[in-house]
Amino acid sequence: MRSALLLAFGLACAGPPAAAPVPPVVVFTSKVDEDFRPVDQLERARLADGSVSIFLRWFDLGTGGDRQYRCEIRDGSSQLVSLSKMTLHPDRTTWETRTEYDFRSAIDAPGTWTFRVFIDGQLRADASLEVTAE
Repeated sequence: MRSALLLAFGLACAGPPAAAPVPPVVVFTSKVDEDFRPVDQLERARLADGSVSIFLRWFDLGTGGDRQYRCEIRDGSSQLVSLSKMTLHPDRTTWETRTEYDFRSAIDAPGTWTFRVFIDGQLRADASLEVTAE
């Protein structure tokens, strides 16, 4: 009886399960404007374009603490071509990030590129973009 009461007390005190993270809005763009907004939304890119940016709008990073951001970019051959890290200092509930990659057309492989973004070590966005040579 006593262990059943302790179990019931423990479950009652645990509270509701934590809500799943809200996925960010992901936009591939050629660049952002002076207001930090994407100027276009790319469906595909070309190595000849020079660069591509992944723009993310977050809704649940919270405020009042630092968050660790990491973006891994892999080219069409799954080769890691970029690893970007930064510390975020969100001061409002909606927050934007952008990671830009400058194509190296002599080295980078066309195909399906993947962009994986982590916040505090947790995978929060996994997006892909078709990149062609020409």
